[in-house]
Amino acid sequence: PSSASKAAPPPIIARYDFPQDWKVVLVIPNFEKHVSGEKEVNIFQEYCPIPLEEVQRLSHILLMKMMPAVLEKDLEIFGEAVNIIQNIGFKKIENQLQKPVIAEIMQLLRDAGAPGVGMSSFGPTIYAVTDSPQDIVSAAHDALKDVGGHIIETRAQNNGAIKE
Repeated sequence: PSSASKAAPPPIIARYDFPQDWKVVLVIPNFEKHVSGEKEVNIFQEYCPIPLEEVQRLSHILLMKMMPAVLEKDLEIFGEAVNIIQNIGFKKIENQLQKPVIAEIMQLLRDAGAPGVGMSSFGPTIYAVTDSPQDIVSAAHDALKDVGGHIIETRAQNNGAIKE
């Protein structure tokens, strides 16, 4: 994890504005965040390095599918990229280490029409990218009725990184 790494962050090679009509629905189940600190470092030590083929596949999806979709404002292609990324490399491991209900919620949001659904870092926050959040928010409420949690509707800030 970056908190345990002595490596400098990589340089920014591109930054594009996220389309303003794309909304992000955050679904935050009431689960204790269970991966941080030493436990997180141990997981990285166990599962890394990621096989080169998976890194290459992820890079290809980011450069040839996700970034062009942002530039072309193609929400469906962007969503496909987000969905594919959930099953590649370290993100696949992060998802596999979650409670099964996380994958169930992610699928419910996709079934409700979200083009792209992913999990933030080690979770449990789930995000759905959409241009019409009503059905996604409704599905999120249904998904959280047994576990509780919060739902936030938001959009990208499009200001890039800010040095403090």
